[in-house]
Parts: sequence; structure tokens; C-alpha cells
Amino acid sequence: MNRNRVASVAIAAILGGHVTAGVSGLGEFQEQIKAGKMRALAVSSPKKLEGIPSLKEQKINVELGNWRGVFAGPGLSKQQTDNLVALVRKATETPAWKETLQKLGWEGWYLGGDAYAKFLKQDEQRITGIMDSLGLKK
Repeated sequence: MNRNRVASVAIAAILGGHVTAGVSGLGEFQEQIKAGKMRALAVSSPKKLEGIPSLKEQKINVELGNWRGVFAGPGLSKQQTDNLVALVRKATETPAWKETLQKLGWEGWYLGGDAYAKFLKQDEQRITGIMDSLGLKK
């Protein structure tokens, strides 16, 4: 299921009163918030965003980022991997990508190759710790 479809299902569930709350990127819910159809309770950024208080400001010591990734199948050669990493890096420097960041209120933050693999491993451990502390298991 693609991101837009997931967001559409979440929005329908919230607006239809089928769930109490939803979690998504601010960009996915922004139109409904601005139209007064949804109320933003918190953002998981370090500080408030667009007037929405952060979880940390509300004494909930959680900070989460909503990141995107590009992945490939196994068996790529080092040269193929290096070429793909360079291609993605180049794409993040285009005017079209910068416009998308601004339109969706995203922060530009690029990691590629080994640095990205290291980040993924650390972030999975961090998120698992948060979920465990909340009593949520995989």
C-alpha cells in the first residue's frame, strides 16, 4: 500500500470517528488540520512546529523523525551500489526535490551508503526501545 493510500485510510478512519487518534507525518494531515476537521495534538520534532506543541514540550520524552529511504535488492556490486547512492544524492540536490521539501514542510537531510545503513540500525534499536517502554511489542 503506498503512502498516499495509507494516509487516505487514516484520514477516513479519523474523520469517520472509527479511531480516537492517528499518527502520520504533518504533511499528510495538514489540509484537514487547516480546514478545522482535525486537531493536531503534538508533533514529535524537538520543538513546536507550525504552532503545534511538541511531545517534549508536553513532558513526553520522545523525538521521532519521519524519514524516507531508497532501497535495492540484494546482490548489487559495490560499483552498482556506489552509482545508486550517487544518483540519489544528485536527486536530492535538484530544484524539484527542494520544492517538494518546501511544499510538504519536510527538512532536507541526506545520508547515503554505509552512513545510512548505520543510521537504520541505530534508529531501529532506538524505536524498539521506545516501543518496549510503552509496552508495545513487535
